[in-house]
Amino acid sequence: MDKISRKQWVSVKDRLPEEDEIYIVAADDEGEPMDERIWGGRAVVCAEYFGGSWSWQDGKYEYDLTGLVTHWMPLPEPPEEDK
Repeated sequence: MDKISRKQWVSVKDRLPEEDEIYIVAADDEGEPMDERIWGGRAVVCAEYFGGSWSWQDGKYEYDLTGLVTHWMPLPEPPEEDK
């Protein structure tokens, strides 16, 4: 079985993305007031980075994740079609 290569998480303390795109992010809202929490702890989601801010949509609402994202990584390439 082939080894699956894993991309490395990048801490937002080290650097932010250079491109405005969608990324996989690790976020933590545990320190937020109870009425402002989205997940109530740590979560890994796909979020949009645009103009220096992070946002996430749950299908109904859009949430500002700026200040909650701790790490990010690019989305993987889609699989190649079987021929």
